Amino acid sequence: MITVSIDTSLTHSGEAAEAKAVGDALALKADKTELPATIQVNGQSADAQGLILVHAGQIDMSGTDSKKVSAKIAEIDAKTGADIYLNSSQGAKTIEQAINDSVAQTAATMPMSGTDSTTVAAKIAEVASAAQGAVKSVNSALPDVNGDVSLDEVAFAQNLTSDQTQAVVDAFILRTTGGSRSVGSGTAQIQDAAITNAKIGAAAIT
Repeated sequence: MITVSIDTSLTHSGEAAEAKAVGDALALKADKTELPATIQVNGQSADAQGLILVHAGQIDMSGTDSKKVSAKIAEIDAKTGADIYLNSSQGAKTIEQAINDSVAQTAATMPMSGTDSTTVAAKIAEVASAAQGAVKSVNSALPDVNGDVSLDEVAFAQNLTSDQTQAVVDAFILRTTGGSRSVGSGTAQIQDAAITNAKIGAAAIT
């Protein structure tokens, strides 16, 4: 005699189901004829395993757009710069048009910025006009930020320079020692008494 465990709860694996419990459970299930209709999704019924499989070719874009998702994706894949607009505003350019317009731009048509409509060509002309007459260089010496050029030595006059030379900008009182006449206005040379005929500098006498 073989003893077999009977499962009345219908929940124990490996045990024999009790007949009455099975009958009671089946009695609770709805009869196929009582179901209002077969369940479908986008026209697709369940397979033998009860699964309903739906793909992009069977799904509408929306309740008002019956175009299938797969067809919409195919349309997007086929788009190029000639079909895609920069934005949704009325009269917006396509990407292709915007690129062509940019390529065709020259200094005469290109604005300085989004807030400055002055063209690049006009701005260059304005800067060039302002630079007319401005000092660019003197004997290869470039001007400073204020446009001033400082020269410590002039070509072909190096014999007038010395490491002992000093520049003094000041007011001087001059008088003559070789006569009673005063020095009038004009240019006069200051001579160092200790060095005969040595030129120390020049001063404008007023």
